[in-house]
Amino acid sequence: MGDALKQKMVSTITWSTIDRFGQQIIQFLSGLVFARLLLPEDFGTMGIIMIFVAISLILVESGFGQALIRQPEINKGHYTSVYYFNLTTAALLYLVLFFSAPCISDFFRQPQLTALIRVMSLVVIINSSYLIPYVQLSRALDFKQISRINIIAILTGAGLGVIAAFLGAGVWSLIVQQSVNHLLKMVLLRSAVRWKPSGMLEFRVIRELWKFSLNILFTSLVNILFNNLFIIILGRSYPKAEVGQFAQGNKLSETFSYTFQAIFAGSTFALFSQVQNDIPRFGRILGEMIRRTSLVTIPIICVLIASAFPLITVIWTEKFQPAVIYFQLMSLASILTPFYVMNINALNARGKSGKTMAIELIKKLLIVTGIFLLYQQGIVYMLSAYVAGSLLAYPVSVWFVKKELNQPVGQQLLNLLPGIITGILVGTAAALINLLNWPVAATLATQLAGAALLYLVIVRVFFRSMYDNFRTFIISKLLLVKSPFQRP
Repeated sequence: MGDALKQKMVSTITWSTIDRFGQQIIQFLSGLVFARLLLPEDFGTMGIIMIFVAISLILVESGFGQALIRQPEINKGHYTSVYYFNLTTAALLYLVLFFSAPCISDFFRQPQLTALIRVMSLVVIINSSYLIPYVQLSRALDFKQISRINIIAILTGAGLGVIAAFLGAGVWSLIVQQSVNHLLKMVLLRSAVRWKPSGMLEFRVIRELWKFSLNILFTSLVNILFNNLFIIILGRSYPKAEVGQFAQGNKLSETFSYTFQAIFAGSTFALFSQVQNDIPRFGRILGEMIRRTSLVTIPIICVLIASAFPLITVIWTEKFQPAVIYFQLMSLASILTPFYVMNINALNARGKSGKTMAIELIKKLLIVTGIFLLYQQGIVYMLSAYVAGSLLAYPVSVWFVKKELNQPVGQQLLNLLPGIITGILVGTAAALINLLNWPVAATLATQLAGAALLYLVIVRVFFRSMYDNFRTFIISKLLLVKSPFQRP
């Protein structure tokens, strides 16, 4: 890997990591407050609303974001056409949501959904207005700027949402949190890029980009529907409190697993697009990223699954203990997601969005089959089917990447092995501490500290080069931080 590209890769992933962890820490801390001020029913209601908002956001973006990022040559006409197309689509979708809100409320038997959906859906229009500035920063691999904007926006939204919750706003406080986040993100992104549309919408440009983006759009829609499948099932057939328990368990799982997924979603796609035609280099970069990532993400998720009960009890109190099993199953389902996302991005960067759509269809077919067979057994059995389908989708993606990059299947699986073995060791150690029957706070603290210590020992002994590189990186960053008493 060339020095310049390697530097870009490190910078891109570093700032993406800061972005996602910063956002998730803020969401986690604000979630501690929300969990104590709101009821499980409030989270269930918000989970239902976000299904329709998420689907609308995908339809507005229509896959054009990734299409523009990977486009080798781009001009003002591309940006302007996509901007006007997305803005028009967003306005139409808002009208659909506005007038269909009463029907949605009737379906879920929750009358309060009408007003909540009509207000929350405004973020669809807001989102459409900052897609182009985000794409321009992504093409420039300026994830430092993106991370700053995201963290400021989510911090402000969380702060105002918490204030609303203290004032007794209930579920409306969650609406405030999301709305302010999107609104401030729009203002900051447009201020950072200072882009304005010039010219008219050219359908020629839309048709050109659609060759790639339509497959992305279809794949994203299927993903959103399946990610919210259990909210739909529970929201229709179960009490709102049960919906809230699942929504919270799933959200906590996403706080960790989606963080890893999001880090490698945007950053790796932009990076892979830079080397899309250099197959040997492409394969080396993908292999190195999988090997390094597995040693971090898999052990973390294993420890979280093992410490789920004390973790949820400490952060959300006893009233959310029923969410433990949901958190564990959804975490297990996501343990291979970062590597699955890398493979999908590798194929998309090569322009093979049709293949990624096929992979997603295979994954969903596996999940639907399992849910159909186990529906009568209850939600835990259906979630187990979801876990099986999610895990089996990864080797399917490996097989497609093998054909595209001439990379042996065994090589990619071998890159995962150190992370899997390390995860089993630290996860087992954390699980054994549960047998001591200590108070939950002491149990959780011991699990996290013990797992971290064991992990550091394993990495230092068996992966010394990675340990030394990370240590050098941390020290170099600390040396750059000036003392507050140091003169400039």
